[in-house]
Amino acid sequence: MDLQTNPELELAFEYVRNTDKSLFLTGKAGSGKTTFLHQVKADGRKRLAVVAPTGVAAINAGGMTIHSLFQLPFGIYLPGAERSEANRQRRFAGEKVRLIQGLDLLVIDEISMVRADTLDAIDEVLRRYRNPSSPFGGVQLLMIGDLHQLPPVVRNEDWDVLSRYYDTPYFFGSRALQQIDYVSIELKHIYRQADPAFIALLNKVRDNCLDDDSLRTLNSRFVPNFQPSRNDAYITLTATNATAQEINATSLQQLNEPQHAFQAEIVGEFPASSYPTEQTLEFKKGAQVMFIKNDLQPQRRYFNGKIGRITHIDDELILVRCPGDDSSIAVARDEWPNVKYSLNEETKQIEEQVLGMFIQYPLKLAWAITIHKSQGLTFDRAIVDAQAAFAHGQVYVALSRCRSFEGIVLRSRINAASVKTDPIVRGFSENIENSRPDQNQLQEAKREFQAALLRELFRFHVVQKALEKLLSTYSQHASALPPESVHCAHAFAERAKPQLFDIATKFAPQLAEYLREEVMPEQNEALQVRVRKASAYFTETTTKLLRDTEEFSTVADNQQVAAALATQLKVLRLALFVKLGCFAGCEKGFSTTAYSRAKINAELDFRTPRFATQQGPLVVPKGVPHPVLYRQLLEWRQQESQKNGKTPTEILPNATLKELVTYLPTRPTQLREIRGIGKARLRRYGGEIMAMMENYCAAQQLSQDAIATMTPERPRASQTQTHSFALFQAGKGVAEIAAERGLSPSTIEGHLSHFIGLGELDIHAILDRDTVAEIEQFLAANPAAASAAVKAHFEDKYGYGEITMVMSHIRKAQPRS
Repeated sequence: MDLQTNPELELAFEYVRNTDKSLFLTGKAGSGKTTFLHQVKADGRKRLAVVAPTGVAAINAGGMTIHSLFQLPFGIYLPGAERSEANRQRRFAGEKVRLIQGLDLLVIDEISMVRADTLDAIDEVLRRYRNPSSPFGGVQLLMIGDLHQLPPVVRNEDWDVLSRYYDTPYFFGSRALQQIDYVSIELKHIYRQADPAFIALLNKVRDNCLDDDSLRTLNSRFVPNFQPSRNDAYITLTATNATAQEINATSLQQLNEPQHAFQAEIVGEFPASSYPTEQTLEFKKGAQVMFIKNDLQPQRRYFNGKIGRITHIDDELILVRCPGDDSSIAVARDEWPNVKYSLNEETKQIEEQVLGMFIQYPLKLAWAITIHKSQGLTFDRAIVDAQAAFAHGQVYVALSRCRSFEGIVLRSRINAASVKTDPIVRGFSENIENSRPDQNQLQEAKREFQAALLRELFRFHVVQKALEKLLSTYSQHASALPPESVHCAHAFAERAKPQLFDIATKFAPQLAEYLREEVMPEQNEALQVRVRKASAYFTETTTKLLRDTEEFSTVADNQQVAAALATQLKVLRLALFVKLGCFAGCEKGFSTTAYSRAKINAELDFRTPRFATQQGPLVVPKGVPHPVLYRQLLEWRQQESQKNGKTPTEILPNATLKELVTYLPTRPTQLREIRGIGKARLRRYGGEIMAMMENYCAAQQLSQDAIATMTPERPRASQTQTHSFALFQAGKGVAEIAAERGLSPSTIEGHLSHFIGLGELDIHAILDRDTVAEIEQFLAANPAAASAAVKAHFEDKYGYGEITMVMSHIRKAQPRS
C-alpha cells in the first residue's frame, strides 16, 4: 500500500506527523486501516502506544488492551462521579506514569467497539498524570475503525444509567472528545475487493441503502441446503459463538481419523482472555483449518484468514494444503507476544516490553467462525449464516470478508430488516463525508501547531504557578522553619520577576506580531532570528535561577512540612529544567520536531535533586533572647549535623533552640521540660547543652535562682493532638481532618488549641481576625467566664472549639509564672 498513491492516507499521515490534531481514520472493510496503523508505528517520529478494546484485537494490533494500559476498572464510568477511593486503589507505578507523560500519540484501534464512557475514563487518567486542563491531557489521538462494522457492547441495565450522561454509547459521544477539534478522514480505495459492482453492493449494505434490485442481486447467492465439496474450503460465518462451535465439533467428529491434541506453551504473563487460538488444539487429518497469523518468512506461504485442509498430522508435524497451492505447507509453532510499553531512559523511546508468550500452531478449526471474530480477515469463499444477526453492522462485516461476490453463499435469505445500520452512525458518517479536510485546512493545522508551541516556549505560567505554591508553603509553615529559608525563597521570587516573568510578558506582543504574518513560523527567517536571540537570553537567565534553587533548604521541625517543601521545590525545579531544555533545543532555530523532542526529553531527564539539608548562613532570628547563645547553639548543631550525617533539625528542632535560650536550663530536670528534649536527646546531647548553658550564664552573671524560676512548666501534647496538628500542617482543614480521623470538628479544634497555647500555631491560620477580636473583647471584660458562658453570650454564634482556641491564644500571651 503506497501512501503517495492514496490521497486520503497521505493526508492522514500528514496530520499524524506534523500537527497535534487528533484524527478519526475510518473506511470501508479492506480499505487499509490496519496497514496504516503498522506504517505509523514503523515511522517512529512520535512516541506512541497502541491500545484496543479487546485482548485479541490488542494482540493483533501489537498493543495492549485499554483497560490494561490505563488500569481502568471493569464496568461503566460516570463523568464527574466521586472517584477518589478508586483512584487510590489504582495508583500508577512511577514507570507507568513516566510512560504516559512521554506519549506523543495514543493509537486506539477498533474504536467502533469503544464506548463513550470508556473514552472519558481514558481522558480522566491522562489528565491526572499530564495536563489537567487539556482533554486527554494534551495527547494526540489516532482513532481507527469503521462504525458500520461492530458496535460497542452495552447492556440494557448499563445504558439505563449511561443514558443520563450520554446521547449515544458510540465513542463520538464522549464528553472529552467533544471538547477537541478532531479531524475525520474516510479511506475510499478498497484493497480487498477488485470488482466495482461488488464494492458498490457492499456500500449499499454498509449504508443501509439496499433497494429492491440490490436485494435481489444479493439474494442470488442464496443456495438452499448448500453443501460444499471437500476441496472447496468454504468457511461459515455465524452470528453466535455457540453455532460456530457446534459446526466445528460436528464436522471434526465426522472425520474417521485419529484425533491429535496440541497443548499451547504459555511463557510468562499471558491472560487467557487474550489467547489468539485455543490453548488445546484438537485436529484430525482432513480437518478444515484457518491460519490465524501472517507468515513472516520470505516465502509468505500463508496469511491470516487463509483456509486449507490438514493432509498429514502426527505429534511433531502438521501439513496443510490450501486451494490453488502446488504443495502442502509444513506448519511450525508460532509465537504471540503479550507486550507492555516501557520507556528507555537512554534513548527516550517508548519500547515494547514482552511480558509473556503464547506458543502454539497458528491454526484453528475453520468450518465456521463468528462474524465478530472474522473482523479484519479476508476469505476467498464464505457461507454467510446471518439469520440470527442481532448487532448493527454484522451482515456488512460478514459479506465484506469475501474477495469476490461469487465467493459468497447465503445460507438464508437476507431481507432489508436484517441489514441494520444505526441511524446515529449514518448521520455521523454523513457528516464525515461532508467535512473532509483539505490541504488548506492541513496547512492551517500545521501553522496552529507551530504557533502554539512558540507561544508555549515563551510563557512561564507553569514556573510562576510553581513558585507561588512554594512561597505559600514557606509562609504557611514559617513558624517551623529557619527564618533564612523563608527569606531565601522570597529573595528568589524578587529576582525571578524582573529577570524572567516581566521580560517574557514584554516579549509576548512581539511574538504575536510575527505569528500574524502569512509565512509559516518555521519558514519565517525574521522570527527565527528573534527566537534564537530570545532563547539565548532565557537560557542564561533560567540557568542562573535553576542553580539558585540548589540553595533552597528543606530544613523544618516537622517532617511533613519538610516533605511539602521538597515536593514544591521539585515542581519548581522541574518547570525551570524543562524550560531550559526547550530553549536549548531552539538554539539553532525553532522547529516543531526539535522543540517537542527537547521538551519531552527534558521532562524525562529531570531527576529529583537532593535539596540542601544544611542551613545556609547561620541567621539568628530577630527578637530572640540571648542571641549570642542562640548563635553558639546554631554552630554546635551544625557541627553535630555534619559529624553524624543528620539534618540540623534532627539534632535539635528550631523550636527547641528558642526554648533553650528562653529558659536557660542548667539541670537535667529543667532540660527535660524543654520541648523536643526527650530521653534520647537528653542522654546524647544533654551534657553538652547544659555545659553551654552554664558557661553562658556564668559569663553573663545570671544567678542559678533566677534561671530556675524561668524553667517552663508546659503540658505535653498527646499523641492524638500531635496527629491532628501534623495533618493541619500538611495543609488539611479542620473538617477534612475530622472526616479522616472519624472525630468531630470541635474535637480537632480542641487539639489545635493546645498548639495555639504553646505558640506553635498562629490562631489566624484557622480563625478570621474579626472572630478572634470579638471573643477576645468579651473575655477581656469577663476574664473568669467559662466557655459555656461565652457560647451562651454569643447565642451559639461560635462553637466550643472556636472559643477554646481564643482562650488558648489569650493564655499564650500572658507571662508565665
